[in-house]
Amino acid sequence: MSRKSLYLASASLAAAISLGSAASASEHVNQRPEEPAAPAVQDVIVVTGFRITTNVTIEEHVSPEQAPLLGPDAASLVARLPGAALVDNGSISGQVQYRGLFGSRAPVAIDGAAVMSGGPNLMDPPLHYAPMPLVERIEVDRGVAAVSRGPGMGGGMNVILKGVDFASGHEIEYETQTMASVRSVDGSYAVGGVAGGASEGRRFQLLFSREEGGDIAFSGGDIPNSHHERTVYGLGGGLASGDHAVSLDYRRLDTGPTGNAALAMDIEHVETDVARLAYEGVAGGIAIDAAIGWTDVSHGMDNFSQRPNPDPMRHRYTVATANTVSAELSLGFAALGGDLELGIDREEAEHDVLISNPNNAAFFLGSLPDITIERTGAYAQWEGVILSLESELGIRADWHSDDAGPARTGAAVPAGAQMLAGMFNMADRAHDDTTVDAVARFWRHTDGPLTWRLTL
Repeated sequence: MSRKSLYLASASLAAAISLGSAASASEHVNQRPEEPAAPAVQDVIVVTGFRITTNVTIEEHVSPEQAPLLGPDAASLVARLPGAALVDNGSISGQVQYRGLFGSRAPVAIDGAAVMSGGPNLMDPPLHYAPMPLVERIEVDRGVAAVSRGPGMGGGMNVILKGVDFASGHEIEYETQTMASVRSVDGSYAVGGVAGGASEGRRFQLLFSREEGGDIAFSGGDIPNSHHERTVYGLGGGLASGDHAVSLDYRRLDTGPTGNAALAMDIEHVETDVARLAYEGVAGGIAIDAAIGWTDVSHGMDNFSQRPNPDPMRHRYTVATANTVSAELSLGFAALGGDLELGIDREEAEHDVLISNPNNAAFFLGSLPDITIERTGAYAQWEGVILSLESELGIRADWHSDDAGPARTGAAVPAGAQMLAGMFNMADRAHDDTTVDAVARFWRHTDGPLTWRLTL
């Protein structure tokens, strides 16, 4: 199936990004999901620039290397979509709004896996973990998100990272994919890529990315706290036999001192480990996808090391930690004249935040104490034709359970905050709820460029 993209070309560059939904369950297990299942439910990005010609072209996919990198944040690339906007909290801390939705209402995944941020103010939002040198493409659901994306309302995003795929022969074939860029506005650079080898039954890869830049300069001086520093490295591999494949991937992200002028603090460090074990296979005409993921985040932030703050008593240093374990299983098969996908997923996360003053041992606040968040979801999604309309119907239920430990305060904390902590500790800190989502998407192509769509 082809993908339609709009190119705005200049004499020196062409910019576009491929956007879509996940590949259908019937794709062969040894192939990466390069093609979308339904182009009518994908947005097409329009990139602004010095326009000489405008052409409509049919392509398999378009890589972000063709786009001018105006900044290090992948969120700024997604924000070019019609209906999307950037919440610019820092050079590598951007969040995407899509048609008024952001955060958990516009779910973001990386290589199909949900990302749990460590910072309470999302200094490390999900796209923080997708540096541009490692991004192959970004898929964005047009309008309403499919229930298979997880709990959320719209604009479901999936970042596909560069990787080495299984090859067709018995001999190992080696390949590399690299990218480098420099920007004069902040004296920054970005370099990275992936290298590895593969045959039809095995693959292995190494990935690396390094980005560093100073404060952004303009005619009146520099923008304070607009610098950044981030390093990502990892390795992965997989084994395949017939219609079955197993893969194991690990990534490490180290973010150094990075400014967040829009927030009350700057990043001192973000140290994150991500691991994922996945299986894809076909048995008895049923496509099976299963995965287990683990994420561990340590995030430090302060308000004095990167910005002027002469009063030592107002210094604040915060450490936030997050540990997440996730699991998912989906089954896809032909049913009711179309393709039916049934799935379950589970997430368990632990969060803890401690605010302190390094100049006063008696000042500390355990503002998010021993938070536990658990969610179990189940969904059914069907794709087929109804009354000559291409259709997708889905329903999803999620069971949520949250709890918190007692808040902690030091003797130097003002009385008002201590009173709030005491009231919080006396309250019921456990919460349970159930959410249900139902989605219906219909579309019809015409002989011309117009496609009719209805999404509920």
